[in-house]
Amino acid sequence: KFTVPASSILPSCNGSSSSGNVSTIGEVADHRLTVASKAISSISSNIPIAGTVIFSGSQTVSSIAIKDSQNKIIESFNFNYSTTQNLRKFLTAIQYKDPQKQYAFEYIDPEDLVERLSFSQDHWGYYNGANNSHLFPNPQNLELTDSRLSYHNIGANKEPNATNTEKGLLKKIIYPTKGYTTIEYEGNNYLGTQTIYPPIASEYMSINTDIDHGGDVVETRTLNNIKFYQEVRLGKSLRINPRNDSGCDFYEDDNAPIDDTHMKMFITAYDLTDPGNTNIFFQRTQSGDLSLGRSFDVKFDDNVDQAYMTLLTDHDYEISIRVSWFCVSASLYVDYYQGNIQEVPATKPLGGVRVKKITDYSAVTEKANETRYYYGKKESINIPTAEKGVTPYYISKSVTRVPCSIPCDYRDQEYIILNSNSRRTLYNSVSNSNIYYKYVTTSYGGGDFETGGVEKEFMITNDTPGNPIWGDVIQAAPWNNNGWSNGFEKKNITFKKDASNNIIVLKEVDNNYTKDNRYQEDVIGYSLRKNY
Repeated sequence: KFTVPASSILPSCNGSSSSGNVSTIGEVADHRLTVASKAISSISSNIPIAGTVIFSGSQTVSSIAIKDSQNKIIESFNFNYSTTQNLRKFLTAIQYKDPQKQYAFEYIDPEDLVERLSFSQDHWGYYNGANNSHLFPNPQNLELTDSRLSYHNIGANKEPNATNTEKGLLKKIIYPTKGYTTIEYEGNNYLGTQTIYPPIASEYMSINTDIDHGGDVVETRTLNNIKFYQEVRLGKSLRINPRNDSGCDFYEDDNAPIDDTHMKMFITAYDLTDPGNTNIFFQRTQSGDLSLGRSFDVKFDDNVDQAYMTLLTDHDYEISIRVSWFCVSASLYVDYYQGNIQEVPATKPLGGVRVKKITDYSAVTEKANETRYYYGKKESINIPTAEKGVTPYYISKSVTRVPCSIPCDYRDQEYIILNSNSRRTLYNSVSNSNIYYKYVTTSYGGGDFETGGVEKEFMITNDTPGNPIWGDVIQAAPWNNNGWSNGFEKKNITFKKDASNNIIVLKEVDNNYTKDNRYQEDVIGYSLRKNY
């Protein structure tokens, strides 16, 4: 977990004190479970003629033998495995008693699959190939975040990567007949929106004073055609005038001191649409955003790091820089969007992969059959019907109670925590790595329904979090199981396409479900969290 103070000033027993803007990274905690279980070794019957089934192997089944009443092996299955350098075990073959009868299995780049519990995982827990040093996400890349956290550029890349997620998945099954089946995958996605931004407008201002000219010098620019709310970072620079003819080289040659009282750059902005608006500049700090009003000064030590300008919708602004001393080189640039943004439909990636195509081949390597899967309706097969799910939220609060020397006296210090926890539900189900599709359409004989197709519609009903009775929401608390009907098949339509590519429905089945209240039982559960 990554922890920052909720405020730059934390209460103490001696009065308020600065937190020092200290952030901490916690150790990765794990809970190890040892299971002292028993494995089945044989199946037998009190009927002597039934024979026996014998299982061999410790952590994995190495063989199964079927024996008759005379203890003679009728059939046997030997399981062959391979283990990668990352200690991932794969079933590679099942050998029957007949040496000519064997099933073989191939996988997608098994050696590239990382070890278990690797930090290279996306929001859903799938392998994404990212070179991460932490489990918690980078707060600057989160949709739901906190400015006190997003000040820090630290944390994991949790974005999905289908190419890496499919590492280690089954790709080929070879049958005893020498025929085989191949499986292709593709990344999960949903239909969302993509924001198209207008062109960037850049305004640049610079002032250079020399040894002979040090009066007030001002550069001004106007920002206009602002059609949506923006927070733009200011690019600022302040240094000694480096030009050879400026007469200012004595600062470097003689190591002359910098006059911080006068050698500054003053930055000022006015809201031309609302002159009373003074909340224009702010500084992004570890403890949150600090208002700078509509004017601030910059010294040589860049005392105002991460300075931003707030641009309101349909407002125009005038921004200026001013220098009032000798030998100063000051500059400021502002990049902002001019014009309207557009929201257009677009497919967006989700974690995990789905089966794209299954192809069967005969023993002579001729294609026998191809089945293609689409995750949209039959009329719009390329528009995915997945549910995005709730937006992941990794943030929690904690309070540390500091005892004082006076009995029963204390101070509470609040912190913001960014953490990644396998027990914390990020999406709409306790099994939070699942992606749900409302429609799945199967094409037989190829990708264009050459021999017909089937469209299946499924119910999507989600679990929901509990309601807080007292205090803040407990983010890691279990959700209820209101989504008991999730994934039930609602409708099944068998169809074909005619020569004009029209869909002809051959059969339609509607499934209706009724909850059996005879077996309904509400179990009330409470989650508790100790603050101190």
